[in-house]
Amino acid sequence: MNDTQFDSDGLRAYYAGGGGHDEWARLTTQPGAVEWAVNTDAIAACLPPGARVLDIGGGPGRYAIWLAAHGHHVTLADLSPDLLDIARDRMPRPAWARWSKISSRPTRAT
Repeated sequence: MNDTQFDSDGLRAYYAGGGGHDEWARLTTQPGAVEWAVNTDAIAACLPPGARVLDIGGGPGRYAIWLAAHGHHVTLADLSPDLLDIARDRMPRPAWARWSKISSRPTRAT
């Protein structure tokens, strides 16, 4: 594979835990906590109440769950079915978000 090809299977495998990566826990590390604080503050300042949000590449749903808990209508999409399963399992009931999976392969314009 050359550097212009997209390896969605490899990406799915990585986020499924290959190599010990834990995307849910990433935002609990010191750099992740800074990312979380900066992003949630910016999002809260910019979104009107009850906004409709499409969270593409949202992984295990930390931001989607936070957005839904703050009254937003969220659709979460990700290449990894494993990460979407984590999001479904962690979403408080009643579920506030709609879940979907991206199954198409991106193409590169020439």
